[in-house]
Amino acid sequence: MINAPDQDVLEKLYQNMRDFANRYGFKIIDVPRPSRGRLLLGATVVGEIDRRPPMFDDHVKDDMMIIVTRPFGELAPLNIYLASIIDQSIINDLEREGIDLSDLIKAKDHAYTTISTPNISAAKTIYKYLPEINEDPDPENHIMTTTDVTGPGIYVFVELAEKIKSIIELEDIPLMFPKFSEFATKYFIMPNATAGTNGAFVIISHRNIAESLIKDLRREGLEPKIIGRILRTKASEPRLRAPRNIIRYVADKKILSYIKIY
Repeated sequence: MINAPDQDVLEKLYQNMRDFANRYGFKIIDVPRPSRGRLLLGATVVGEIDRRPPMFDDHVKDDMMIIVTRPFGELAPLNIYLASIIDQSIINDLEREGIDLSDLIKAKDHAYTTISTPNISAAKTIYKYLPEINEDPDPENHIMTTTDVTGPGIYVFVELAEKIKSIIELEDIPLMFPKFSEFATKYFIMPNATAGTNGAFVIISHRNIAESLIKDLRREGLEPKIIGRILRTKASEPRLRAPRNIIRYVADKKILSYIKIY
């Protein structure tokens, strides 16, 4: 759904949407839209799958692996860059921390490219490890469940622990831009500098297929990594355990209160 102040801008938006759809094999379905003359851009993606989606929470077992398809936290340089336009003193803060403005711009551009690229390659890889429509899930050979690291950042692992009624232990927090996430936290630019959008996928799988899954994701040009495991299922108090360096990237005390730091 799009709208624009004038017809020329509207046509440019349409052309960009058509180019994007053609690039990735999407079909655009035009729907009635508001005509208030204001800039508007939004989309909902609908698709079909001929295998069972990874929603097998009841089949998650102790010691299963937590895998991410790539590092996350891609919003940090974007937020810092936008903040620096509003407040020039942030440039001085960057220099004080030994960060050159050109490095920020490179990170911002890399983040923009990442979040504007659909996660199709990761989805295709996940598809290979799903049961057929009429097949029961096999905990040792199929992906059990997935989610994505978007706005909540690290908090999605808290939500995941509650969803599957488990204790999740992370051994690593792989951020795309750790120095910028740390800067954004230190200078109160972001309350949660692990946040992203169109983010990395989180995958829970048995260790039997973890190595094969990671190899397949790497063939797609991604940077997957095992970052933790399911410590215990059927936990009376589901929670997330995370290493102490999380406090470098999250200033929000409320979020930290849900995490057992070790």
